[in-house]
Amino acid sequence: MKVSFRRFLTELSVGAGDTLLKYFRKPHCIQRKPNQGIVTEADKAAEAFVLKKISRAFPDSTIITEESGEYPGRGALCWIIDPLDG
Repeated sequence: MKVSFRRFLTELSVGAGDTLLKYFRKPHCIQRKPNQGIVTEADKAAEAFVLKKISRAFPDSTIITEESGEYPGRGALCWIIDPLDG
């Protein structure tokens, strides 16, 4: 079954939001990045969710993420991912 791009984006956004809500108002580990920024478990979990969904639906896409870097693809579509505050 082929899903429209708009529907995919909606489902992706809702799913990432649901992932983030699991961490809302709960204690969590905060790590410092080399550039002095911070990253939380929520950041990593949401990014992993989004990365997995996009790479399955659009395997030829290039994906650039805040936490884990760049995944070069062969297609014209490029995603820039920062799900928590981007």
